[in-house]
This record gives sequence, structure tokens and C-alpha cells, in this order.
Amino acid sequence: MSKSYEISLQRSSSEQVFEILRQEITQLHLEPGYRLSENELAKKFQLSRSPIREAFIKLSAVGLVEIRPQRGTFVSLIDANQVLEAVFVREALETMVLGKIINVISEATINECHSIIQEQQAAAASADCKAFTEKDDHFHKILYDATGIQRVNTVIRGEKSIMDRVRYLSLQDPQRFQVLIDHHQAILEFLILGNLPKVIQTIKDHLRLAFCTLEQGIQDHPNYFKPDPDIDRIRSLFYRS
Repeated sequence: MSKSYEISLQRSSSEQVFEILRQEITQLHLEPGYRLSENELAKKFQLSRSPIREAFIKLSAVGLVEIRPQRGTFVSLIDANQVLEAVFVREALETMVLGKIINVISEATINECHSIIQEQQAAAASADCKAFTEKDDHFHKILYDATGIQRVNTVIRGEKSIMDRVRYLSLQDPQRFQVLIDHHQAILEFLILGNLPKVIQTIKDHLRLAFCTLEQGIQDHPNYFKPDPDIDRIRSLFYRS
């Protein structure tokens, strides 16, 4: 890590370290398997080791680092099985979300979704992965919020965090930006038309892109992943008759 970071005095220092490291890990600036040094990070953040250690504990709780006693703290390898289980949970919840709002979606929600899609197109044009994924999250959050069920967003946000590194891997393919935008446009159009079967099929296609990304990612970056992922077992959850 060659960067130095500024920490605000207005917020918890450990929370700020957590957020910065979470972003560095999910965007793959800190690669899976990388060893994190408390001393080095304390110097870069100009903090004592205590908030660094607290941030490590929080990162461990969300599965992004592995704390090995007497050996150190390492960025966790990506667990393909866990990623696909997160896709399974998201698909179950998001199909229910879309079914709930399809006949009651407001014009304000539709307009906000249109605006987000335009912002995604701008981010795609400059290959800005960070801005693109933030807008992707915002698009889905708008739809969750339209249900009025607050816990939906909380649960799905947790599942997204498991998928984040794979999402960034997928954007190494420039064509993926437009595929995702096209899915968002189709979801919105079918919601407006009230075509629930098409809405559900599109969200399934959208989320199941993770299969292709994982298979390609394991081939291109085998050192990023935990060994021996049982992709076929998890895939069967989706395609079982």
C-alpha cells in the first residue's frame, strides 16, 4: 500500500479505517491473500495501532480479512460458494421485491431510476468502475425502498458485500457495463408495462451473470479464490426443476 490517508476528527477513526480498507479490498486494490500490517497502516493513517486492530475485527466480521493468530492479518480469498449463495439469496428477495412494487411503482421512482441509468451510462463511458457500481447499488436500493420494508435493503446490502469483489472483476470486461445497463433499462420498462414474468426473468439474468464472472475469474486469477469451489452444487440451487 503506497497511499497515505487523512482521517477526520469528526468521526470514529476505526470506522473510517474500516470504510477505507473495505473499499480498497472490494475494489481489488488490496488483492486477496495480501498481508496487512498494523504498523504500516498505523503510519499511513497517522493513528495508533488500536483503531487499526478494531478495523481488522470489523473487516473479519464481514468476511473481508482473515486474522491468523501468530501469523498476521490477510485479505480473505474469495469464496465462490459463498458468492453464489449470496446470488441465491438476492434472487429470492429481489424477485419478491419486484413482484410487490410492479403494480404500484410511482412516477417519482420511475424518474429516479431513469436518472440513475443515465448516470451509469456516463460512468461506463469513462470506465469509472467505482461510480458505476455505486449507481448500480443506488438503482436497486430505489426499488427496495419502494416496498416500504426497511429490512430488505439491510439484508440485500449484506449479500452485496459478499459479491462486491466479483462485481469489480466483472467490470474488467468493458462490454459488461452495457450489459448491466441494458438489464436495468429492461427491468424498469417491464415494471412500467406490468409484465411480471419478464421482470423476473430479467432480474434472474442480471444476477446470474455472477456464474460467468466466477468461472472466468477462477480461470484468470486462481490465486484470488479459495480452492475447490463447488460451483456445480450451488448452480443446482438455481436450475433444479
